[in-house]
Amino acid sequence: MADLLIVTGERQRMAAAQVAVEGGRARWLGGWTATWPDGVSPTLNPKAAGEWLRSQWSGAGLSARLVWIVVPREEIVLRHLELPVVPDEELADLVRFQAAARSAVPLDQTSLDFLPLPAVSSRPGRDVLAATLPNAVVDRFRLTLKAADRELAGVTCSSTALAEWTLRQSRRRELEGARSDATRSGAHALMATLTRRTIDPGHAELTVVLDGPRIEMALIAERQLVFGHAARTAATTEDETSAALQAEVSRCLVAAGRTRPDLHLQQAWLVGGHAAQAKVLQEQIGCAVDLVDSLKPSELGECPAALRPYAADVVLLSGAALAHLPDAAPNIDFLHPRHPPPRRDPRKQQLAVGAAAALFTAFVVLGGAQLWLRRLDSQIASLRSELASLNSVVSRGQRDLLAAKAVEEWDVRNIDQLQQILELEELLPGDLKRPYLSNYQFAPATGDALATITLAGAAQTREHVETFQKQLREHNYRVKPSPLTVSRDDDYPSAFNFSADRLAARKGAPQAK
Repeated sequence: MADLLIVTGERQRMAAAQVAVEGGRARWLGGWTATWPDGVSPTLNPKAAGEWLRSQWSGAGLSARLVWIVVPREEIVLRHLELPVVPDEELADLVRFQAAARSAVPLDQTSLDFLPLPAVSSRPGRDVLAATLPNAVVDRFRLTLKAADRELAGVTCSSTALAEWTLRQSRRRELEGARSDATRSGAHALMATLTRRTIDPGHAELTVVLDGPRIEMALIAERQLVFGHAARTAATTEDETSAALQAEVSRCLVAAGRTRPDLHLQQAWLVGGHAAQAKVLQEQIGCAVDLVDSLKPSELGECPAALRPYAADVVLLSGAALAHLPDAAPNIDFLHPRHPPPRRDPRKQQLAVGAAAALFTAFVVLGGAQLWLRRLDSQIASLRSELASLNSVVSRGQRDLLAAKAVEEWDVRNIDQLQQILELEELLPGDLKRPYLSNYQFAPATGDALATITLAGAAQTREHVETFQKQLREHNYRVKPSPLTVSRDDDYPSAFNFSADRLAARKGAPQAK
């Protein structure tokens, strides 16, 4: 696999790392970080920003052409969707339908991907995390990287990168603990520790990242992301930062508890904080909290010197790089979202098996070919007879079906005239001086209209006539308006004469009382 350039950052500062992914392993090749210069931004001028990045990356020795961008959690919309139980082939379409129903932005203007979540024992159905990102943001990435002489290979979110890093930390911690137990208690302790995660589906882990005014959290259960949260604070002092940290952790756990009530925290990591904050966090959530040191060697090797002062960037870039390994957790990729699995065509396999069986039979039992053919002829004749019998049954049932449809259509078009007149009377607007009808004609109709009604009468005002016609439209009539004339009745000067088609009732249409 070609080297990858993983990029993350925000409006003020960017960070990138070049990694080599090969043989089921990943390793650091180089790193870079810098602050955007004044007047240079992908939002304002993608071309100028791309040219600046090309110069910066070339100077830092980052030569990989394929670029993966890690978008901050707050830049995407991450929704928890509860869906009915459907086959995997239908899940992607159902997610798109639900996301479109909840999104304020048309779905064709966004990039959508989703993560299927583990089942919740307390309720039926399937849960997913649906992530959306505006297409305009992805297009801006492409323009910027084109000017930087790079190619956009994928766009993921920081929550899944953080989840992948957390899983690797947890796996390393368990393996170290298992080796220690095995030294004291034997090999069976190693297997017991390594399988504990699958035995306890309620096991959850939390990673909290402090990056200046930004706080991000990822909740992981059953080896994948189940909830992500991020926020920006206005804290300027140590005490304000600690208070904001506690508030955001509480907000995250309360929101996650609504969707995943079966989870309980057993481990947490704090990135970018200090020992006092880790202690406060441990007292708040009631489980062990490890303080992460970005300088410690990881699966990727020694951290590049340019990235060592930025623990949050190291964690996100590491997780995004490790997400390309074969044993990685499910990931979000807005460029290559999940699609329904291809449907297998069993006919090809059946044809191959049939051909092989025929060749084997012809080769081994050539002498019995005539008997085999006679048996096939008998089976064909039997099947043809059975088919003719079934066709006869279908043919007889066809007449009954046509008759039933005719009766149903007749029943639908059988309109009670008295009820029809009462309904029209209820739809006339006004109180005592409402419009009156001087002529009523009813005629059956065809097509989508059940009948055509011709109405003539007079009203005190034009508004009464227009209100009457509006009431008819709202109660499933198709009005064919005609100009008003002057009535001979001085009290009701507005004469009307128009026709209306009565349509078949539709679901949700209002009914006259």
